[in-house]
Amino acid sequence: MAPCGTITSDTWQVPWATTAQPGTRAMLLLYNPFRAPAIADLRFIGDLGRRETLDRQGVVVAGRSISVFDLSERIPDSSVVSATVDLRVGQVVAARLQIVDGTGPDWSSGLALTLGAPEVSPRLFLPGVPSAAGLGSSVVVLNPGDETTELEVLVRPAATEGFVEPYRITQRGRQREVVDLGPDRLDGIGPYSIEVRSLDGVPLAASLVTRPVADGQEGGPAGLSVLPAVGVGATGWRIRLQGRADATLVIANPGATTIATVSLSTTGAEWPAGVPDRFEIDPAGQIQVPVGADGLVLVSASVPVVVVVRRSGPEGRTTALGVAVAGSQARPAP
Repeated sequence: MAPCGTITSDTWQVPWATTAQPGTRAMLLLYNPFRAPAIADLRFIGDLGRRETLDRQGVVVAGRSISVFDLSERIPDSSVVSATVDLRVGQVVAARLQIVDGTGPDWSSGLALTLGAPEVSPRLFLPGVPSAAGLGSSVVVLNPGDETTELEVLVRPAATEGFVEPYRITQRGRQREVVDLGPDRLDGIGPYSIEVRSLDGVPLAASLVTRPVADGQEGGPAGLSVLPAVGVGATGWRIRLQGRADATLVIANPGATTIATVSLSTTGAEWPAGVPDRFEIDPAGQIQVPVGADGLVLVSASVPVVVVVRRSGPEGRTTALGVAVAGSQARPAP
């Protein structure tokens, strides 16, 4: 379960999909909610580099319809596939559907339907990287422009007095980079968030990919989640909770200088007993709040924050951004 998209755009970035065989299938979905047709150009980056063919230029997405592009057929057996969608005419919503069926080398399985990123930014934020045993995470950074950039992938521990050496990367235009968040730097730091930062102002897109660590046993744990990075925070957020999955809110303060004061409330349900509803979050810090399984959670903050909801239950695990309240969004202070 994840929130619906709230905007259309004339450009979309999808940093991560995989068509590695066996056991995976990936599809790019373009939805045109308007009456008039839209015309899009599609560009892909697989393991062998950038790929463009004429049949992906000037793609027509009929009004009030969805077009499906099977990446597993177009770019087969690629460990990572990134996509850029540029609209010549109209606007659409872009998403990536990823299926892992459990027949691959690590026997993991899962399904992730994730919206693309409708904008790029020189600073991107990924709160709430899962740190549970048996899970592995990586950050996929896409540079959709033509300029080369020097960038850093910064680890922000919830315990803000901690420090982790940044991952430093030189990335050419129209290329992508995969940063494995392995235990060599991150053992023992506890919960953390990620900031991706271009040192020379080049706008980027990024995704956080989390899946079970290979254990070599058939029937391994289900769970694949893909979280798109965002370049803006908001002072108001809404999170709809429903179903049997327990939920945890991860609220990050991406600003570098100002403490965030955050208030939580619900409609349709009582606030969980014993759980505080007011917090102060240090600059570059984050908190995790268990909020149960049902109701609409309202988040109000004194400065722009980023809110992610993690769910875990009989149907599996998901990680998704909350829905920012219109008019409350702003770029965090550097």
